[in-house]
Amino acid sequence: MCQVSPPPPPGNIVALMEPLEETIRQVRTDHPGRPVVVVGLSLGVKVAIAATARIPVDILVCIGLHIQGKSSLLEAGVSPRDLVALRIPTLFAVGQRSRACPVSLMEEVRHKMLAKNKLVCFTRGHPTKHIPVPHQPLSHFYWLSL
Repeated sequence: MCQVSPPPPPGNIVALMEPLEETIRQVRTDHPGRPVVVVGLSLGVKVAIAATARIPVDILVCIGLHIQGKSSLLEAGVSPRDLVALRIPTLFAVGQRSRACPVSLMEEVRHKMLAKNKLVCFTRGHPTKHIPVPHQPLSHFYWLSL
């Protein structure tokens, strides 16, 4: 089977990817044999996708992503082409009324994906409001805030 290299990410994302990639390497070293899950939040999804294209992980979780498309408001969002190119199992969590990631566009894109994927739609509020935040810092998590 032929291995296709992902296109190089835009320069402004590279600086954000490097700490994430280093963290993935460190987690793999510190916890051999354990699954590695990367969670991208909002515009951080773009960084998570670019980093995991270069250093594969076991699962990618994309919460409240911004996607480019004819219905989308953000050109800075994730390209549908990048989502289709994913080869790792991916969970998407979006708001049912999201204008940054319309459910109809997300469904259209994810049906083209070869990777296993699932879409979870939240009917009330932003998906991040449903995520419990730990009260103590977790050493094996890398938080990327944009």
